[in-house]
Amino acid sequence: MLLRAERVQVYIELDNCTKYRHNNAQRKVVHEMIPTIRPISELRDTNAISELCHSQQEPVFITKNGYTDLVIMSAAVYEQQSAFLEVYNKLSEAEVQSEAGAQNVNGKEVFAKLRRKYGTATL
Repeated sequence: MLLRAERVQVYIELDNCTKYRHNNAQRKVVHEMIPTIRPISELRDTNAISELCHSQQEPVFITKNGYTDLVIMSAAVYEQQSAFLEVYNKLSEAEVQSEAGAQNVNGKEVFAKLRRKYGTATL
């Protein structure tokens, strides 16, 4: 895949209840960005690449012979993306369970049960 420095539109899917609409479609442009792209030869200056990753707070694409070869990011960005992925996986699992007919439980009931079991600490 050849990656060029051009504008990328990031979309977020919106549910039917949201007040945001974009041309009657269920999508809204959230953020426009130009990806950070560097040649592999710049990896020799590790301090500069490290500073770039920390200042950008997004993945940096490394190219080799004009093609994307690596993607690097700071540990904080990696942890954030891993956390998002974990939440998305759990939401996907919950959707599958819901479609399979699993019984939904009221959130207030769940927290009340937890308070009775573990004490009255605020959850």
